[in-house]
Amino acid sequence: MDRRYSPKTKQGGNILTFSRKGSGKIVVFMIVLLLISSLSYAQEGAALYQFGKSLRYSVLDAATIVINSNKYKISNRIIIRSKQDKVSLLSQFTEIKELIELASFDKDKLFLASLAQQINPIKYAERVHSHKDVIYAQPDLLQVRKSSGCNGTHEIKRHDDISSVFKKIWQQSKGEGISIAIIDDGFDLSHPELANTKTAFSYDVDGRILNARPKVPVDRHGNKVAGLIFAKHDKHGVEGIAPNADYIYIRQVNS
Repeated sequence: MDRRYSPKTKQGGNILTFSRKGSGKIVVFMIVLLLISSLSYAQEGAALYQFGKSLRYSVLDAATIVINSNKYKISNRIIIRSKQDKVSLLSQFTEIKELIELASFDKDKLFLASLAQQINPIKYAERVHSHKDVIYAQPDLLQVRKSSGCNGTHEIKRHDDISSVFKKIWQQSKGEGISIAIIDDGFDLSHPELANTKTAFSYDVDGRILNARPKVPVDRHGNKVAGLIFAKHDKHGVEGIAPNADYIYIRQVNS
């Protein structure tokens, strides 16, 4: 046995001690293990807030994290719900480059804040979240798009079994006086079934312009969804669920 670590028994008891020689190496080894454990936790078991709920995430790469097996891109934006107004938030958090009010509630407001590229949005959201007047702050995560398996055709086919479900409802209403929003890829309203759609608002999130028309080959799915809701009743092709509703369409392809 190495006598540097040989156990000794204190007189009158059975408490084991070790000689001092070599104990420093044990302490250093234990500290290294703790540091490795802490770094692993930061990468694989860190937490962030999403609408007030704490979620565990792991880091896939510099721009991607994983939550519950789903991949998310990290944008340079954070979402803030706060009791403070826009002016107060901008004066309190000077790293915010742009602040847009998304919604107003009785006692608080919801904002979208854009940060400089060099700022870590996850860490900055944690900082904002800790403020006493902030209800929650979270990174604006973009879920990585998965292939839907669609073949890309814009053909809208008739399904009598679906239409029959709504025939009684259509006797009373076909969506008059309501607004329906769809967030998907591009929408081609030149399609004959969608030509008479009443558009209330359109926006391209990726291009940040007021036009949600298809712009790349991947823009395939928006028309399929729009057809199910807004296709006119002309006994040709599918009949939309609410063809007379106002249409709000948002194009968002990258996530």
